[in-house]
Amino acid sequence: MRTITAALVAAAALTVSACGTVEDTARPAAAPTSESAAASTSPSATASPGTDAYTTTSDVVPHAAIGKDLSAIRTLLAAAKDGGAIDWSAVEKVFREGGASKKGDGSLRTLAALSPDSGAVRLVESALAGTGGGSDAARAQQVDKGVIVILAEKVIGELESATEKIGKGETDPATGAPHNVDEAHAFFVADGEGPAATADKREKKPELAGKVRGPVVEALSAAQTAAAAGDAAGLTAATAQAQAALDYLFYLAVHRYLDHQGDDVAQAEGGAFYLGIAPRVKAASPAADAAILATLGGSGDAQSGRAALDSPEVFTALGLAADQKATTTPS
Repeated sequence: MRTITAALVAAAALTVSACGTVEDTARPAAAPTSESAAASTSPSATASPGTDAYTTTSDVVPHAAIGKDLSAIRTLLAAAKDGGAIDWSAVEKVFREGGASKKGDGSLRTLAALSPDSGAVRLVESALAGTGGGSDAARAQQVDKGVIVILAEKVIGELESATEKIGKGETDPATGAPHNVDEAHAFFVADGEGPAATADKREKKPELAGKVRGPVVEALSAAQTAAAAGDAAGLTAATAQAQAALDYLFYLAVHRYLDHQGDDVAQAEGGAFYLGIAPRVKAASPAADAAILATLGGSGDAQSGRAALDSPEVFTALGLAADQKATTTPS
């Protein structure tokens, strides 16, 4: 899997800390589509499916609708599960052009533009073009999991945009900092297709129940409270809390796929998920980053990769506690 490894290393080198764009930050919310209108009639109703202890104060149904684009992509990618051919041009069209999520100005919000400087975008682009090598099934996982990383980065980006708005005194629930926090939650859930669903999968292991999705939602709730109060310090702390919670999600996923046993699909999943934490891992310990990449690429063993991932330097960088150390086979 040397070609897949090369693509991953290149993407990791380009991955930056989550940085949000301002495409969604200063515009009034778009009118909901007829399909989602019932969910958005009350500004205090949750904007997305699920039972999160989070309620919105603004309309972010159009933002959450980006999950429908991911759903459409997943439908196209499903052909690979049965050995069928994937219509890669159709997948690329949805990724680049969107279709389900409209901005306030009526233009389409796209997965490709959510976090444009992300290494995950580069990995998805490589998979779409077939330049990274691997089977269609492996490429499908790079696209799928790469988009999850993009959405997670957008969550943090919106929280950072909310902090900027507090600095300008913009705390109106509908358009100010609280709205950006609502957007962060919308991208986390993404109509049941986003990082929240990935967190739910990790929680299938009994000892992880309530420990993966819940902390992200708690952080977002704290961020919403701080945003409404114009509390920049509180929002900064909540953003760090959300980053650590999302990092835990990706840590668990990478830990699992480090033992890929040469399966290119498992390698692709682990490699894509790793981009969710790679910037902080590499900054804390270049040696750990190299060991993890080597294991994901097939030139290192699972034990070495996991030792690097579980190193004190990495745990500190990801904001993880000792009791969060994964077992050998998280769900």
